[in-house]
Amino acid sequence: IVVSWIAPQSYNPAVSLLRQISDPLMAPFRKIIPPMGGLDFAPMLAMFVIHVLRTIVLPNIFMAIGG
Repeated sequence: IVVSWIAPQSYNPAVSLLRQISDPLMAPFRKIIPPMGGLDFAPMLAMFVIHVLRTIVLPNIFMAIGG
């Protein structure tokens, strides 16, 4: 997230590696909320979805299966 705001067109090898790892994960969220005006809100949506899964969905699944 920070790299996309600070150095969006950086050709640093570390930045390239981070993008190779994160872009496939962010692609579905970017289809829902495409970048607007140079701002990419997809990572915030992804973090919200992960939070909901961890706090609501997964605990209920574990309780349902007796864990």
